[in-house]
Amino acid sequence: MTRAGGSTRHTTKNRDGWWYAGAFALRALTIAGTLGATIAWARVSGADRTRDWLTLWDAQWYARIAAFGYPRDILVAPTGDLILGHEFAFFPLFPGLAHLLHVATGCRAATACLAVALVASLALGPVTYAVARGEGLPRPVALVAVGLLATVPMPVVLTLGYAEPLFLLLSLLALLSAQRRRWGFVGLTLVAASLTRPSGLVTAAGVVAYALVHWRRRCGTAREVAAILAAGVAGVAGVVAFWAYVARRSGRLAGWFEVQDAGWRTHLDGGASTWEFVHRLLVVHDLPLTAALPTAAILVVAVGLVGLTLVRGDLRPYAAWLLLGFLTTVGSSNFWYSKPRLLLVMAVAVVPVAVAARRLLATRPGLLLVAVLALAQLGFGLYLALSWPYAI
Repeated sequence: MTRAGGSTRHTTKNRDGWWYAGAFALRALTIAGTLGATIAWARVSGADRTRDWLTLWDAQWYARIAAFGYPRDILVAPTGDLILGHEFAFFPLFPGLAHLLHVATGCRAATACLAVALVASLALGPVTYAVARGEGLPRPVALVAVGLLATVPMPVVLTLGYAEPLFLLLSLLALLSAQRRRWGFVGLTLVAASLTRPSGLVTAAGVVAYALVHWRRRCGTAREVAAILAAGVAGVAGVVAFWAYVARRSGRLAGWFEVQDAGWRTHLDGGASTWEFVHRLLVVHDLPLTAALPTAAILVVAVGLVGLTLVRGDLRPYAAWLLLGFLTTVGSSNFWYSKPRLLLVMAVAVVPVAVAARRLLATRPGLLLVAVLALAQLGFGLYLALSWPYAI
């Protein structure tokens, strides 16, 4: 009996190993396809600037931090434009890892940023699969959840030298740890996420809300809820710690916020800029429809996802996460064509979507739908990233 039971467990582990390998391979195939499409776009455009495209915009700032560290001052011109201190807008974990690789291998800082991002993006495959399995999804549907990563807004960002792949990986690791009730590791991953992007505040609140809903359903102990809240506080502390570092280094108490406002005109505006976008699209009609309509559609889908998690009891643990991610995106003054990229904080939605559509995703029409959505998002992502300033 013991031998038979041990053999069964060994066989199950082997089978799971193959599925994890499949999740990794699917993610690798998605990344390769995205990179191939980028190279093709470069050649069609008549200028092979592929490497520049993979390390453009924010990736250049990350590379500067990886190579030279943060500056020691913030300088704002009388006009309100930021002259010095742009690097302070970017949180330290991602460029810090790139710095270690840059020093260890001697590669260019921009190349190191891209390498760290691609490794994190690859790791999203098995981690997403594990989270989906933690929700009780069958192995084939959990694998499709990995494929859904290609349908998130601006999936091209997950193959650039940006912090988003690392941030999403850490967010999913925190969620996976919460599923397994390993609260110490939840705290560590939330701290890491909050040192990667300010959206770590959303992740911390989302994971805590997810854990508390499950805690209530299983009537957990007071000691466990204390551990959950402590993990959430640790996640919030990471963001606050970097704000304090910027204040101390620059000598400006609100230094990080000043950099955001003067450098990118980014601040919480209660949704005024989003409302202006909607008004210009539907009333004034002065926006280019090729970019504005897909952006509006993505925002509508995001609203639908939030509503779905609020209505369905089995998805409610994700409701706070998606709601906060949506509100912080539409409630800030970012450029309207950057909204899809910023909605990546809601990319964890691939798991509740897989739960809600598990029957459809187990069919050929469901797989075809995922493929079509992935191609549409890739095309729109490349168009927006390579044609519109500040979209990424």
